[in-house]
Amino acid sequence: MSLTPNEAEHAADLLSAYADELGNHGCNDYEIDNTDENWALVESAEAWNRGVTVEEWRKSDDAYTRPSKNKKIVAMDWFLAGYLSFRLYDRK
Repeated sequence: MSLTPNEAEHAADLLSAYADELGNHGCNDYEIDNTDENWALVESAEAWNRGVTVEEWRKSDDAYTRPSKNKKIVAMDWFLAGYLSFRLYDRK
């Protein structure tokens, strides 16, 4: 499914506003399946947040280890919403 530029812009706006709202919640855990694709999403978001490449993030002291395959990946909901918003804005 492809989004039109107008749809992508509105989706990005909504995600950005939602990320701000999520940041005010007491618990921000967002559990996702431990797949290669989801781990790549988390790594990309972490690198984006720090203004570095994924490779640079992996080498940094801030990088963390992927959970074992039988465990979920736990990320911050507001953090991923903000990153996805950025990615949608980046499509324009």
